[in-house]
Amino acid sequence: MKKVEEATRLLIGQIKESKAYQDYTRLYSEIQKNPELLKRVNEYRKRRFEIHLSNVKDYSNMQEDLRREFSDIHSNELTLEFLIAEKHFSNMMKLVNHTILDSVQMDIDFLGD
Repeated sequence: MKKVEEATRLLIGQIKESKAYQDYTRLYSEIQKNPELLKRVNEYRKRRFEIHLSNVKDYSNMQEDLRREFSDIHSNELTLEFLIAEKHFSNMMKLVNHTILDSVQMDIDFLGD
């Protein structure tokens, strides 16, 4: 277990040193300086996440409606740059998680029952 814990600490260190994480935290820190902007960005992120998790048929239409509603977020250079950085960081974390989970065997077939 100690080797796994050490490898985990090393992985965390590499993640924190990555450009994706550095950009994400730097830009989020800039947005936090403006409480109104932060509130608006977080509302957009929350709604986008809810749409992503929903099982709706008109996913694309809902995404487009959300973009229109939050057009101010997409026209702001800082928030747009942040959303792109967040996407890159999320993709990196998704790859790490999938790589680990795909490399070990854990029976979760019971979840489908």
